Amino acid sequence: MRIAKGALRRVHDDQRGTISIFTVFALLMFTMILIMIVNIGRHVDDKVKMQNSADAAAYSGGVVLARGMNGVAFTNHLLCDVFAITAYLREGRDRNAEQMIPQILQAWTEAGELFAPAQFEKFRELGPAITDKVPKEQDAVTAFGEMTAAASEFALPVFEHILGPPSQAPPSEDDTGVNPPAPNADESGNGDGSDQFAGGGGHLIPEFQRAMVRMIPEMAQQVTHEIARRHGMPRGEETGSQSYLSQNSRGDQLGVLWRTTVETVGYSNEDDPLRRTLPVIDPDSFEGDLDVPLIEDYRTESRAQRKALARHYLNLWNNDKLRLFRDNVKMSQFFNLWVTATCAQLNRLLDEEYFDTNLPMMLRRTDDNRNVEGILREAETEEVQLPDGQLVRRRVRSRRNENQFDEVTENVRSSMNVDDYVERDFNFVSVVSQRQLEEMGPGLFKNPIEERSDAHTFAQVAVFVPRPRHYLRYAGQGGSTNLGGTFGIDVNFQDDFQFGAGGDGQPPAPENQRWPLENWPTQWNLFNQNWTVKLVPATAQNMLDILQTDPEGEATSLVRPYFSHANNRDLKALNNH
Repeated sequence: MRIAKGALRRVHDDQRGTISIFTVFALLMFTMILIMIVNIGRHVDDKVKMQNSADAAAYSGGVVLARGMNGVAFTNHLLCDVFAITAYLREGRDRNAEQMIPQILQAWTEAGELFAPAQFEKFRELGPAITDKVPKEQDAVTAFGEMTAAASEFALPVFEHILGPPSQAPPSEDDTGVNPPAPNADESGNGDGSDQFAGGGGHLIPEFQRAMVRMIPEMAQQVTHEIARRHGMPRGEETGSQSYLSQNSRGDQLGVLWRTTVETVGYSNEDDPLRRTLPVIDPDSFEGDLDVPLIEDYRTESRAQRKALARHYLNLWNNDKLRLFRDNVKMSQFFNLWVTATCAQLNRLLDEEYFDTNLPMMLRRTDDNRNVEGILREAETEEVQLPDGQLVRRRVRSRRNENQFDEVTENVRSSMNVDDYVERDFNFVSVVSQRQLEEMGPGLFKNPIEERSDAHTFAQVAVFVPRPRHYLRYAGQGGSTNLGGTFGIDVNFQDDFQFGAGGDGQPPAPENQRWPLENWPTQWNLFNQNWTVKLVPATAQNMLDILQTDPEGEATSLVRPYFSHANNRDLKALNNH
């Protein structure tokens, strides 16, 4: 008994090996902490990567939509240019102006004969000079007429075909107000019956625009998904390594581009002018948006802009091709007669043959049918009293002026709800989704929201017309040079750069530096080809509904979050993106 008690006492007093027991528990604890830290890091890293995916997907999809807007604007310009060149070539075919030239030159010949016997020497010299120049001017006019007639015979049928009647006859005039075919049309309605393209189509540019308006949203949706998918690829996918096979249990990342009206881009009814993704209205009487409220307002505006732009392009054609007659061969007055004749040809095309067809697409108006560009122009004007007491509206401020931009913007906001209009028609949300990241040590740690929702990130973009930027310009005695640069940032000049003619390679003095504005158009319409995209804070009013809604047309088993009675303020508290 005494021996047993002594043995027990020795066991109680012996502390050898105790540290091993504490080490086991300490290692277990530190292992759990390490796994917890790694889990937190993996989730943070995954969140950052998914957010980058959402930003990239939103921006890429927005770029496609912006290019779609620019594509519509470009084809609007193209349509007006086709009208201008058609009028030009028609005059080349008809040669109306040329027919008047002999009478004008005959009058000059008679004037030269009157000057020839004059007593004053200068008048006597003027007479032979006039009579000598008359046949030369006639030869120049005849040569130009023959050249243009030959070009017209070759090219005019192509442009007539582009503008020509659609492949199917439009509805009757009683139903849509479409003008009947031209008086000289043949049975197929194509010009004078000589069109070699007759029966093969026509109305091509509006048809291309409608196809583009339908296809661009689908392309934007595909780009959004592809960018999100590629951003979610684990390393090793290209080589088929085991690391990819083990990580890909989450499946591909899914990217969906949404309109702020909780409709997926590309899956809504793109033929509905009030619901389509691109905010454009087709005022064409043939297969256009006939059911739009107050469609005649769109047509009136479209006709006015078409006529102004077509005349601009016609003036460019005339000034370029008839520079000789404008600057040198002036006796015949052929330039002025040609300009008058081509303008008449253009007016016939616009006001008679294609009065309600081949109309440029227009930007969708506000809910109260107001033109946004008109509102902007109104915000730049002010009622001014003339010295005689008459009140008129004059442009006294400009959106291009930095000092006046805020005032113009405030005037616009006082006239309409800018935020709702811009958010509805020009803002888009990208939502990137994937299954939750698997936990390390699943027996110890569990993601509390794994069973309720998969992982989702989102971003918002805006399609807009940018303000012009400043650029650095050197204005010295030897000339001027554009140096680029960004306003407010110092420019690093190279020692060997020659500034202007006779430059010494030294940076221009501050007094010779200018920061003018780039000559970018700022009109908010579909004749501006400078539409672009930018990431903006994700503050859409329907953001919660977008996150909770399954995307239309996408087969996915991903679990959407459910926010119950939460609001946007709660969402901002959870996610400060």
